[in-house]
Amino acid sequence: MKLLKIISVILCVAALGAVAICIFTDWNDWLYLSLALGLSACGNFINFFSDRRAKNKKENEK
Repeated sequence: MKLLKIISVILCVAALGAVAICIFTDWNDWLYLSLALGLSACGNFINFFSDRRAKNKKENEK
Protein backbone atom coordinates (compact mmCIF):
# COMPACT_ATOMS: atom_id res chain seq x y z
CA MET A 1 0.00 0.00 0.00
CA LYS A 2 1.30 3.43 -0.89
CA LEU A 3 2.16 5.95 1.78
CA LEU A 4 -0.64 8.36 0.81
CA LYS A 5 -3.22 5.56 1.01
CA ILE A 6 -1.97 4.62 4.49
CA ILE A 7 -2.18 8.24 5.62
CA SER A 8 -5.72 8.60 4.28
CA VAL A 9 -6.83 5.43 6.08
CA ILE A 10 -5.27 6.65 9.33
CA LEU A 11 -7.04 10.01 9.04
CA CYS A 12 -10.40 8.34 8.40
CA VAL A 13 -9.93 6.02 11.39
CA ALA A 14 -9.06 9.05 13.52
CA ALA A 15 -12.27 10.72 12.28
CA LEU A 16 -14.25 7.65 13.34
CA GLY A 17 -12.58 7.83 16.74
CA ALA A 18 -13.55 11.47 17.10
CA VAL A 19 -17.16 10.64 16.24
CA ALA A 20 -17.12 7.78 18.75
CA ILE A 21 -15.81 10.10 21.45
CA CYS A 22 -18.54 12.59 20.58
CA ILE A 23 -21.25 9.93 20.77
CA PHE A 24 -20.16 8.12 23.92
CA THR A 25 -19.09 11.14 25.98
CA ASP A 26 -20.33 14.67 26.37
CA TRP A 27 -17.00 16.44 26.03
CA ASN A 28 -17.17 19.40 23.64
CA ASP A 29 -19.43 17.92 20.99
CA TRP A 30 -18.86 20.81 18.60
CA LEU A 31 -15.08 20.37 18.85
CA TYR A 32 -15.07 16.63 18.17
CA LEU A 33 -17.62 16.88 15.37
CA SER A 34 -15.57 19.62 13.72
CA LEU A 35 -12.42 17.56 14.19
CA ALA A 36 -14.11 14.49 12.67
CA LEU A 37 -15.33 16.51 9.70
CA GLY A 38 -11.89 17.99 9.10
CA LEU A 39 -10.07 14.68 9.44
CA SER A 40 -12.55 12.95 7.15
CA ALA A 41 -12.26 15.69 4.53
CA CYS A 42 -8.46 15.56 4.63
CA GLY A 43 -8.46 11.78 4.37
CA ASN A 44 -10.82 11.86 1.40
CA PHE A 45 -8.81 14.59 -0.31
CA ILE A 46 -5.56 12.67 0.13
CA ASN A 47 -7.20 9.50 -1.18
CA PHE A 48 -8.58 11.36 -4.20
CA PHE A 49 -5.19 12.95 -4.85
CA SER A 50 -3.44 9.58 -4.58
CA ASP A 51 -5.88 7.90 -6.99
CA ARG A 52 -5.59 10.72 -9.50
CA ARG A 53 -1.81 10.67 -9.27
CA ALA A 54 -1.72 6.90 -9.85
CA LYS A 55 -4.11 7.21 -12.81
CA ASN A 56 -1.99 9.95 -14.43
CA LYS A 57 1.15 7.92 -13.86
CA LYS A 58 -0.46 4.87 -15.45
CA GLU A 59 -1.64 6.88 -18.47
CA ASN A 60 1.82 8.38 -18.97
CA GLU A 61 3.36 4.90 -19.08
CA LYS A 62 1.22 3.91 -22.10
